[in-house]
Amino acid sequence: DVSNSMLAEDARPSRLELARRELERFVETLSGDKVGLVVFAGSAITLSPLTSDKSALKMFLDSLNTNAVS
Repeated sequence: DVSNSMLAEDARPSRLELARRELERFVETLSGDKVGLVVFAGSAITLSPLTSDKSALKMFLDSLNTNAVS
């Protein structure tokens, strides 16, 4: 979820940042598994197709913001 509600600070520092950190931790546990990244805020888009490339996934995670989906 990359909607504006993810900027709420009821989870520190924000919901979006907390989700990003958890996803980065998850990516680190991958060992040969393929994972894709789909984001949504009203509509959904695929940011990353299935891949086992941890560096690419981290790059996409680093770029997440509330403007990712119009």
